[in-house]
Amino acid sequence: MPLADWLDIEDRYDDTLLLGNGASIALDACFSYRSLLENARHEGLVTADLDTVFTHFSTTDFEHVMRMLWYSFNVNQALAIADLRTRDAYVALRRALIETVRRYHAPFATIRHHLDPIQQFMGRFDKVLSLNYDLTVYWAMMEGNEIRGGGWFKDCWVAGDAHFESDWEFLETPYGVAGATLVFFPHGNLLFASHPQRGEIKISAGAAPSLLDRIVDEWEETDALPMFVSEGESAQKENAIARHGYLGAVYNDVMTGIGPSVAIYGWGVGENDEHILKRIAARRVNRIAVSVLRAGQTEHDIELHCQTITLRVRRYNSQAAIEFFDAVSPGAWLHPRAVV
Repeated sequence: MPLADWLDIEDRYDDTLLLGNGASIALDACFSYRSLLENARHEGLVTADLDTVFTHFSTTDFEHVMRMLWYSFNVNQALAIADLRTRDAYVALRRALIETVRRYHAPFATIRHHLDPIQQFMGRFDKVLSLNYDLTVYWAMMEGNEIRGGGWFKDCWVAGDAHFESDWEFLETPYGVAGATLVFFPHGNLLFASHPQRGEIKISAGAAPSLLDRIVDEWEETDALPMFVSEGESAQKENAIARHGYLGAVYNDVMTGIGPSVAIYGWGVGENDEHILKRIAARRVNRIAVSVLRAGQTEHDIELHCQTITLRVRRYNSQAAIEFFDAVSPGAWLHPRAVV
């Protein structure tokens, strides 16, 4: 099946960019994990008690299990019920998450040389929606703002990152620069945490290389719970989204207003993200472009892959034009617009 080159179709796509895990994998193979929980198990960080709790709640979502353990321990304390076992499980799960992220997240130095082409790619869109919990998109935002001399990329956390601006539309107007790209994380991100006293917070650091360390320190030193949805079925992810003000605002407000065009990079349009597909394939969207990676696939494989995606989109939008582009063509994601 012939795939378009990104530069041949990019003029038709400037409204919304959706990024999936394939975008992170293109940067570093360390992001091609099966799941955080499986990696934690592989590293021997998951105790028998933790396995029991994950099984009981039928989930692989760290944040959900951490929240249940935290609530249970505090309820037992309030009722004067001796319960070191729940506290120990909570501490063990926090340790497992911290160590797994430390071991499996690519360091800033290894992907820094890709950040300029990425910010160029993202900067042509009005909105970027990243489904990934890693820091690569945020690092590219910081790089782009440094190169462009100001606040081109905005994540809509204002007042020194103290809160998410629910009336975010006014931030679409450029201020001091030629354009503006608003960036949202529908499934959360390592940047965000839910704190028992401070509410939902954004963790920030002055220098990009130190940001991952700053996030891990916040987890270690406080009762902050990570705010990202990395695993589970679509219904479970929707439930997790509903627990958080920021995630709910992005899902219910930002994503319902996208269109008329959507470009998708590194997202497989799978059943586990059916809730995202419903938003992306909204009736106001009339053009959808989807990246396809040729590596390891025959022409027949590619044809079937594209047909499957088309059928899935058609469940929610029978009118939109759908086209497919080569994921490694110049100008797409980390691939420079011109080979030097």
